[in-house]
Amino acid sequence: MKKALLIFFCVFLLSILFLFLANLLNKKTVLPAPVPSPIPTQLPIPTTEQLIYDRAGEMATEEENFQRKNHPDVFLSNKTPYSTANFSIVNPGFKSLPNGHYYFTITLMGTNKELSKTEFINWLLSLGLTNNQIQNLDITYQ
Repeated sequence: MKKALLIFFCVFLLSILFLFLANLLNKKTVLPAPVPSPIPTQLPIPTTEQLIYDRAGEMATEEENFQRKNHPDVFLSNKTPYSTANFSIVNPGFKSLPNGHYYFTITLMGTNKELSKTEFINWLLSLGLTNNQIQNLDITYQ
């Protein structure tokens, strides 16, 4: 029994020594940097949520572009209310005649009303509306 206990103790000490040396060698060993493979071994697979979110974003952009091109009053109503130091725009409502459309009230602020109006028109142009579309909008200036 004593002999078995002595053998067990010696094996235990040798195991600890082995682990200590292995740990010491691992700390000093410098492995070469891995060489990137030219072809990815695994392509990321999008989740269902990512696919739905990405498609929803595309659909929203397509809808906005459609409204901008075909229904500029609807497009602009989705951008209101909006204001700067020189103007503010609100969408007070919808007129059913002659053709159903949204109408807008623009409040020109500041002392130079022409500058305020120019800034408003430039904002409309920056949204991607054309001059022809802008001229056809139902706008009232105050």
